[in-house]
Amino acid sequence: MQIRNILTMNDWDMRSTFLVVLTLQIAFTSSIFFENFGTFFPIIRQTVGFLFLTFVPGILLLRILRIHKIGNLKTLVYSVGLSITILMLMGFCISIIYPLCGISRPISLYPLLITINIITMFLIPLAYIRDRTFASPNYIELREVFATPILALSLLPFGAIAGTYLMNNYGINFLLMILLTIISLIPIVIAYTKWIPRKYYPYVVFSVALTLLYHTSLISMYIWGWDIQYECYLTSNVIQNGFWDPTIQSTCNAMLSLVMLVPLYSITLNLAVDWVFKIIYPFLFTFVPLGLYATFRQQTHESIALFGCFFLIFTFVYYNEMLSLARQEVAELFVVLIILSTIDSNLSRKQKIFLFFAFSTSLIVSHYGLAYLFMYILFLTSILVALGLSLNIQNNIDHYFRWMQGKLYILSGLNLNKIKSPGYRIPLHAILFYGLFILIWYIYTSSSSSFEILLKIVHQVSTNMPSGILNPDTSQGLAVIITNTTAPLHEVGKYLHVLAILFITIGFVTSWLRHKWIYFDLQFHLLALSAFSICFGALILPYFSSAIGVSRIYHVSLIFLSLFCVIGGMTIFSKFKRIREKPTHPLKLFSIFLAIFLLFNCGWIYEVGHENTTNFAINSTVDSTSYNLLEIQGVKWLLNVKEANILYADLYRQLHIHRISGQNTTYNYPIDSNSMDLPSYSYFGEYNKLSLELITYDRWQVLNSYTYYPVTSYVSRSNRIYDNGGPMVYYNDLPPQLSH
Repeated sequence: MQIRNILTMNDWDMRSTFLVVLTLQIAFTSSIFFENFGTFFPIIRQTVGFLFLTFVPGILLLRILRIHKIGNLKTLVYSVGLSITILMLMGFCISIIYPLCGISRPISLYPLLITINIITMFLIPLAYIRDRTFASPNYIELREVFATPILALSLLPFGAIAGTYLMNNYGINFLLMILLTIISLIPIVIAYTKWIPRKYYPYVVFSVALTLLYHTSLISMYIWGWDIQYECYLTSNVIQNGFWDPTIQSTCNAMLSLVMLVPLYSITLNLAVDWVFKIIYPFLFTFVPLGLYATFRQQTHESIALFGCFFLIFTFVYYNEMLSLARQEVAELFVVLIILSTIDSNLSRKQKIFLFFAFSTSLIVSHYGLAYLFMYILFLTSILVALGLSLNIQNNIDHYFRWMQGKLYILSGLNLNKIKSPGYRIPLHAILFYGLFILIWYIYTSSSSSFEILLKIVHQVSTNMPSGILNPDTSQGLAVIITNTTAPLHEVGKYLHVLAILFITIGFVTSWLRHKWIYFDLQFHLLALSAFSICFGALILPYFSSAIGVSRIYHVSLIFLSLFCVIGGMTIFSKFKRIREKPTHPLKLFSIFLAIFLLFNCGWIYEVGHENTTNFAINSTVDSTSYNLLEIQGVKWLLNVKEANILYADLYRQLHIHRISGQNTTYNYPIDSNSMDLPSYSYFGEYNKLSLELITYDRWQVLNSYTYYPVTSYVSRSNRIYDNGGPMVYYNDLPPQLSH
C-alpha cells in the first residue's frame, strides 16, 4: 500500500498542501481556545503546535521559491531552517512595531497567535500565485514505514526517555549503559551486515543523534549547564515582561535564537522554558547532522557520509556541552544549511542566493561567536577562490598532485583526478552583505557588547604576538594536548582524540586527490580548509582558543571536517597489506574505531573502569551543574530575604542563582576561608550538604584547576539560617576571634 509522502509537501498539488496546512493551523488555534475555556487535550497543543510552527512556514516558503524534487532529507532541513528564520524575524518585527501601535506586551499569547496566523494566511495565497501549476507528488510504501530496522531505531529515543527516568528517580544507570552499548554497535552492524539498507541512513542519523541528546538533556527536571542558566534568565524575563528590550547590555540579549524563539515556543505551546530547552532545542539540533549527511552524501557514498556524521555526534561536546549553549544549537543548523544550499545542485543560482541571505542573517542573530568564525571562513574562502581563479589552479591541479605523489608515500596508489569544479560560488556582494550586517547588528543591539567581545579577542591575541605563539601557557589548545590527565583511561581517551585529529589531517590532505571514495566540490573543500586553519590557530595563537573555548572550536570545525576523519582513517587502514586486498575492510575497521570512540566519550568506559566519569547522566554521584526543586526553592528564598550583602557559592552552585537573578550576582569562595568578607551569605547545594565539600577553581594561565575543599572551614564563622532538606544558607557575621 502506498501513501503520499508527507515529507515533501512542496511537491504536492497546491490543494492538498493547503488542506494539510489549514488543518494544522485550525487544530493548533482551536486547542489554544479550548484550553482557555477549560477544556484540555493533553499533548495536542504541544504536538500540533510544534509541527505547525517548525515545518509549515518553511514548506510554504519552499513553494514560493519553487524549490521542488530535492528529496525527503533536504526538504525537511530546508523547511525547518526557513521556519525558524520566519519565526525569529516575526518576533523581532512585532517587538519593534507593536509597541508603536499601543500594544505594550507584544510577546504574549494573543499577539503571537494572531501574527502567526496572519503570516500563514499571507504565505498561502503567495504560494498559490507563484506555484499553483506544479504538482508532482511522490509516494512511499507503508510497509517501509513499519520495516524492522525503522521500528528498532525508533525505540532508541524512547530508551533514552526511560533510562533518564530511572536515573532521575532511582539513580539506576543500567538502561542507559545498555543503550549506549547498543548505539556503539550500530556502526559495526552497518559496516559488517546489510541489515540496515542505505535508504534508511538518514533515519539512523536522526535516531542516534536524538537518543544521545536526550540521554543527557532529560537528566533532572530542570535545565543544567553553564551558559544556559543565563539564557533561561533572559528568556524568562522576556516572557514575564511581554517584550524584548534590545538595550540590555548582554551578548546573549542580541541573540534572537533565545529572546524570540524560546518565548515563542514556550508561550504558544504552553510549555515551561526548561522543557523548551530540554526537548525542543535538542530535537532541532538533530537537524545539524541530518543536514551534514545531505552535504556529505554529495561528496562521497552513503556509508562514508554516515560515518562522518557519526564521528560528529559521538563526540562528547555534541550531546553534553552543546546542550548548555542553546543559541549555538540553532546557529549551527544555519551554518550547515548555508553549506548545503551552496553546493546543492538541485537549486538555481537565484534560489541559492536567497537561501544564503536568509540563513546567514539568521546565523548572525543566533550566535555571535559562531557568526564571527563563519565570517572568517567566508572571507578566507572567497580569497582562496579568487586566488585559484587568477592562478588557473584548476587546470594545473593534476600535475601538482602527481608531483606530490612522489614526495608523500602515504598518497601512493590513489587515483588522480581533478577536483570537481564548483558550479556556483558565493557571490562577493553576498559575503560583503554578511560582513556589513554582522557589524550593524552587533554594534546597534545590546549596547555593542557582542562587538566589544570581538575587539577584546583581537586585542588580546595581537598584543601577545609573537611571544605567545606555540606557548602552552597562552594556547589552550596546545595545553590540553600536552597536559597529562588524572587517570590512565582518561589518558587513553585523550589520545583517541589525538588519533582522530591525525585521521582528519591525513584525510584532508588525501582528499585533494580524487580518491575512489570521494568527489569533492571545490568550494566545500575550501570552506573546510578555512575551518582547518581555525583549528591550527587554536594551537598556535595566544589566548585565541581560551577566549572562545577549545572544545567549542573543535566541535565547530568538525561540522566541516568530520568527513575527513573517515577518509583519513580508511586511508591509513587501507595501507595494511591484508586489508588492501578487500576494499570494504577499511570501513569495517573504522566502524570499530567509532564504537570505541563513543564508549570513551560518553563515559561508559570510565564507569566500567571505576574512574571518574565525564558523563553525569550515567553516574548520579558525580558533582555536576544540575539541580532540583528544593535547590530552586532555596535560591528563591535566599534572594527574597538577602540584603545588600555579598553572596558566596561554589562554582556549580552559582548556576542555581544565575538562573533566577542573572550573572555577576555571586562570589567564588576564596581558598583561605578567613578572607571571606563579612557580613555575607553562603549558599550550599544538596551536593555540598551530602558530601561536605565544595568546588573552587584557580585559573592557571589558560587552563582551570579545580579543587574540592571541606565545607566545614567555610561555616566556622557562620549561622545556618535556612535548610529545607536540600540546600542550606548560612549568614556569615562572626569575627575570627569569636568563630566556633
